[in-house]
Amino acid sequence: MSSPRENRVRIMLGFRGIFLRCALALLFVAILGACHKSKRNDSDLRQWNDLINESLPRGSTRAEVEKFLDQHHIAHSYMDKSNFPDQGNSEVALIRTSDEGGIVRRVGIELKFKFDTDGRLRSFESREAFTGP
Repeated sequence: MSSPRENRVRIMLGFRGIFLRCALALLFVAILGACHKSKRNDSDLRQWNDLINESLPRGSTRAEVEKFLDQHHIAHSYMDKSNFPDQGNSEVALIRTSDEGGIVRRVGIELKFKFDTDGRLRSFESREAFTGP
């Protein structure tokens, strides 16, 4: 026959086991959700890159780039000169998205179009933009 103390220990271990299983299940679900969201974000970035590469070949004018951004309702700004190297003659844009989770949140896709001295598209860069603490 078990003593009352042994029964309490078994009950406590049973609760810890249930708690541990629940915690592991929640962790697994969170990891799956993060992986799914990451794949979706990668897909968004790839789709925008494909669209921009098809619509704005190298050598496009600044007016053509701005027209594309306006047609897609993308906020943008032109930097003629900058104190930072390689930042002048650039159009910077942000495709806003919503990300409702976590401390660090994805706010969109940042685009940078660099132009040569004649105002022709020289290069294009894109990356995910985040905000957080």
